[in-house]
Amino acid sequence: MPSSSKTLAGTLTVLIGLLSHCGHVAHAYSSGAPSSACVTMLPIHGPIAQQVPSPYVVNVSSVEVLPSGTVTVTISGDDFKGFMVTAYSSDFAVGTMVPLNNQAKVVCNALSITHTGSALKPNVTFQWTAPGDMFEGTLINFKATIVKERVIFWTGILSAEPLVYVETSPDLPQSGGTSNSTTTNDPGSVLLPTATTTIAPGKTNQFPGHLASDTECGKSKACFHDCEAGKCTFIVSWDDDGDVIVMSMTYRVPDSNEHWVAVGFSKDQEMGDDSVTECIMHDGEVKVQQSYNDGMDNKYLDNKKAALSEQSGKLEDGLLHCTFHRKKSYPRDPLIFDLNNDYYLMVAVGEALNGIKIPHTFDVLPPVSDHRIDLQAMENVAGEEPPTNVLVQIHGALMIISWVMLMSIGITTAKYGKAMFPKINPFGVNIWFQIHRACLVTAAVLTVIAVLIMAVQCKGYCQIPLIAGEGKNHWPLHPVLGLLVLVLTVINPIMALFRPAPKAANRYLFTWSHWGVGVLAWILASLAIFIGLDLEKSHAPPEAMHAMVAWGIYHILFLVAMETLPRPLCKLYNTVSEITVQRGKVYNLERVHQDNLGCVSEDGNSVLALESVDLGDMTKQMKEEEERKAKKELTREEVKVQRAMLLFHYAAILIFTFTLLLVVYLYTPPLHSHADHW
Repeated sequence: MPSSSKTLAGTLTVLIGLLSHCGHVAHAYSSGAPSSACVTMLPIHGPIAQQVPSPYVVNVSSVEVLPSGTVTVTISGDDFKGFMVTAYSSDFAVGTMVPLNNQAKVVCNALSITHTGSALKPNVTFQWTAPGDMFEGTLINFKATIVKERVIFWTGILSAEPLVYVETSPDLPQSGGTSNSTTTNDPGSVLLPTATTTIAPGKTNQFPGHLASDTECGKSKACFHDCEAGKCTFIVSWDDDGDVIVMSMTYRVPDSNEHWVAVGFSKDQEMGDDSVTECIMHDGEVKVQQSYNDGMDNKYLDNKKAALSEQSGKLEDGLLHCTFHRKKSYPRDPLIFDLNNDYYLMVAVGEALNGIKIPHTFDVLPPVSDHRIDLQAMENVAGEEPPTNVLVQIHGALMIISWVMLMSIGITTAKYGKAMFPKINPFGVNIWFQIHRACLVTAAVLTVIAVLIMAVQCKGYCQIPLIAGEGKNHWPLHPVLGLLVLVLTVINPIMALFRPAPKAANRYLFTWSHWGVGVLAWILASLAIFIGLDLEKSHAPPEAMHAMVAWGIYHILFLVAMETLPRPLCKLYNTVSEITVQRGKVYNLERVHQDNLGCVSEDGNSVLALESVDLGDMTKQMKEEEERKAKKELTREEVKVQRAMLLFHYAAILIFTFTLLLVVYLYTPPLHSHADHW
């Protein structure tokens, strides 16, 4: 393959672009906290938080807030680069953040606010709007994580004093009337029109939206839930009543927006071909209706109320609750599954707009039961994160072996291996070509197998929804890149079968096209692997992405080293050799001069004749050296250095590959605790 400086520059440019893209995926935190920080509020780009007292203060413009009222929050202290703030009532995130300038933006469904740039800031001011359905006397604390430098940050910084939620206050006028907004005595607080909230009789001051575990689960009714330590995000319960299943769903909504909760009856533990019953908020009411998961798309049935009766629902105390009767058998519509059979249960939640579901994000997969559930039996089942699919694991392993290991070795061997082992010719073909061909053909076969595996898994094209969570817009590119890689992988060996003879006039066309297709496929496959490791289905930890970034950086360093390092390492040796040759020339000239004066050697032969032969050999060697330099060919010493570096490269690639496989496939992902998200 071509080894010109243009080739190196092009390769480096593409690889640098690749790494820049990957850095954006893994460490795009200069533009704000990522979605992974919504639960922990911790940056993952540095060591542990500082243990010394924080130099920052979080101040709130008022000590009280009315339903749907707004207060101003200010962070001040030393200059800082990044921040993330969330309002908490008990362990639940509440309210809505409102940025006041371009220094901040909302994240985590507007439950949190974060920075938009890494410039130093002396202070930041933003607003927070309270929910309209909290209890009188509820305490709200603002919790902040503040980053001074990349590796210097404080977390768990609380507002100077808690904010008290009040329905009426002598210090704050009530909202209402005909005006769109009302200004309080505090110029930093604006009250918005409040929503009417009904408080259940007998309720006392307590934190909103607390869903406690049901002690009757497994005793008087069957349940599927995500409860931990007595605290839950959802509970689905049911009871067998002859021809119908009496079901109930309760979901702790995280904010005052409209939401939905749905239970799916599935033949496996993955979304697709599932019968779904959902409860959805709209205009203060809760509707119960039927839908169906067609692959990754949820579609309503022609008759949304089919097989349903005795429906009721309400939103009370921050809990979305609905009950309904579901006929076990409904033969008129095959998309409504027969509940006399056993199914895996999965529960999904999300926001709604005007009574229409907004698809749930895919950065955290819905919990699913670990076994098929008999709805006629009395069970108490905890939801778990869906297990990693075996076919997905095989697909990922084959692609990593093909492109992280085999293609890395095959491409670099073609570029640097031709002069490395000139005397090793197994089966009459030089070893560099044997290695190159074996790696590329094996990689092509494994790639085809990997793509076919996913075609079987997805029953065709694996479409990833565009709505895939904050910062996940690159996810749908994964199958597209995979297909492009497949096409290029198949084309390249076909091109090789029809390559011209080595000395043919048009050989250069094949050389450049073969190189270009191979390198392009390598880069696209690397991008696909980066995205694949980020997909929730891969269950890959952040360390896997770090390993891939290290792999990319290593390749840049290796290419630079192979182009620049051999000559400097040999320079000292060559310098010493040249000095020795020069001394020999001086000695020979002196002997020639003596011979011209009549000097002879001890055996009586002429010194001039002997030295003339020596000078001729040296002249020939010097001429060969000049020709080699003109052709930019490596010296024998430089070849030895590159050979050692290439062997090191083989070992390094093997280490990278097996490390990545171990990190991805021996790592056991922790179960997401949905009850602890807020």
